[in-house]
Amino acid sequence: MLFRNFKKYTTNTEKQNRKDFKILAFLVLSIFIFYIYGTFFPNTPVAKADTIDDLKQKIEERNSLVKRLEKEIEAYKLEVEKAQKESNTLSGVLKTLDLSKKKLLKDIDLTKEKIKSVNYDIDRLSLQIKGAENSIDTDKRIIASALAIIRKSQDQDTLELLLSGQSLSETWDEVEQMNSLQSELKIKIAEILKKKTALSNIKTESEDRKQDLISFTNNLSAQTKSVEQTAKEKATLLAQTKSKESEYKKLMADRQAKKDAFEAEISALENELKIAIDPRSLPPVGSGVLKWPLAGITSLNFKSFVTQYFGNTEFATKNPQIYSGKGHNAIDLRAIIGTQIASAGSGKITATGDTDIYCPRASLGKWVLINHNNGLSTLYAHLSSISVNAGDAVKSGQTLGLSGNTGYSTGPHLHFGVYATEGIEVRKFTTSINCKNATIPISSQEAKLNPLSYL
Repeated sequence: MLFRNFKKYTTNTEKQNRKDFKILAFLVLSIFIFYIYGTFFPNTPVAKADTIDDLKQKIEERNSLVKRLEKEIEAYKLEVEKAQKESNTLSGVLKTLDLSKKKLLKDIDLTKEKIKSVNYDIDRLSLQIKGAENSIDTDKRIIASALAIIRKSQDQDTLELLLSGQSLSETWDEVEQMNSLQSELKIKIAEILKKKTALSNIKTESEDRKQDLISFTNNLSAQTKSVEQTAKEKATLLAQTKSKESEYKKLMADRQAKKDAFEAEISALENELKIAIDPRSLPPVGSGVLKWPLAGITSLNFKSFVTQYFGNTEFATKNPQIYSGKGHNAIDLRAIIGTQIASAGSGKITATGDTDIYCPRASLGKWVLINHNNGLSTLYAHLSSISVNAGDAVKSGQTLGLSGNTGYSTGPHLHFGVYATEGIEVRKFTTSINCKNATIPISSQEAKLNPLSYL
């Protein structure tokens, strides 16, 4: 049918007609291939190319700024760690708080730039997805039409060629040329299928970036809360001490007394919890059962992060009143204010709390407890902010909040405890003398496990 239509536009010989048909067929296929390349191949300019290139440039600018901010944050981090060595004095504490606030503000700037970068990246991916999706239906119709035209024209052309009286050699050459055209078209169809697979990958990447955006947004909220907490802590400290070192010493002594009194109440309740722990309910002791809750810690360098170990440590032995003579029930990890705290494993948030509301600076401060569904529960305390809620399902490595100096803490750090789940519960101290209505986890002595046995 197509071949016959070509005859309307020429009065040449049959042989010339056949040549015209081949030229037109090649032209149709060339236009088709050009369309395919223009739609799918990224190196070929398309309608949205300038916009995508502009977004890529913005992303590069943001990434460059991110690297600069990361260097500034690292410098502040070193200053904070140096100042913390003097945190047993009022001036040292105030200096640490000031530097921590400055670092947190830089953290916020960094997070904002990461959010901008992710948004630009999502926009770029969305443009690619939209452009490809809009063309897929059209491509299918073009492919179907092109295949039908070539197939029909090839059949009709072969028949007419056989009846035209030309040599079999010439006829065979022209049939082969049409077959070659069809093969080329099939190759382009295969390439389009590959591009559709690439499109699916782009969609997956876009969804991942959206999850990154949610994570960064949550971090921004937590960092903002930590700045507020740090500023409030400094203002409270100045009001309580009136900038006098002697008043600071009295304040610390008062906190110690309140802490000891509340610990005694907790110890009395825990002594009532005579829960026998079934060893079969716990995972086998071994490295890797839980992950370190702070980035950068490994089995090779953890000693430089641990400021106090589990059990009857030297500090616990010299200060038996602090732990009621039962040793330290967790490990303490060095972490300046605003450090991201990650879940040591997948599980469900059992509860969260803030003892500072009821007995300021006398206990755990802001804390999170997780049930990992493997017989273990983990506790994270002295946080500056919390970004999860009771009942939330969390993944291993998911951010729970930021480290801080809340509760009874002589300096910013993470109190990380591991427990046998069947031996720990969350209790509200409604009859407490020293910390009434505070909610806090308590456990039998048998349920307290050495975190290093599972990290």
